Amino acid sequence: MKAIETQRNIGTNRAKARIWIEGGCLQNAGWIRGTRYNKEFGNGEIILRRADDGKAKIAGTDTRPIVDMNTVKISAALPGAERVNIRITKNEIRIADENAAAPEAKTETPLVRIPRVFYRDHDHGRGCPSPAIIKETKTHLFIAFEPGSEGWEDLLDDAEHYANHPDYAQTCGLGLVSSARATAKAMKKAIAENA
Repeated sequence: MKAIETQRNIGTNRAKARIWIEGGCLQNAGWIRGTRYNKEFGNGEIILRRADDGKAKIAGTDTRPIVDMNTVKISAALPGAERVNIRITKNEIRIADENAAAPEAKTETPLVRIPRVFYRDHDHGRGCPSPAIIKETKTHLFIAFEPGSEGWEDLLDDAEHYANHPDYAQTCGLGLVSSARATAKAMKKAIAENA
């Protein structure tokens, strides 16, 4: 199984940093409610390692597992971070500052410009696997061109589903469906141009 990669903002609760991960990105990697793990807070990275005797466990429900970390250790491990890259595998979850990657690594991969609306619904609204956001503007996101990765494929499949479903314009709103169509079009165009 490929690693699932996503991003989340670091929030705050009771004056402490908070990282909240939920839904499909956990479930698809086998992190379900009740899964026990241990936390390791290192320099520039947080690692959650699956362990039968782990001190922490996945919360939430059977259909919506949740990792909710609210501690000063987050700020110590990721000083100044506002948003994190999350890499989820069967045995561990790695969390690092999105700006920690070397600049040249970010520029090697072509970027794909997509509208924000559908991505936000897909990633934040429903917690589905999504490609990493490399750059943001007020109306668009630039994602890494990574066809074949779980985040890329899940976003493209979901965008095509919303774009082609006959009832979604009425039930979900025309804005979301239009954004889904534009997302699918941009991703398919990038595949054709980089083939």
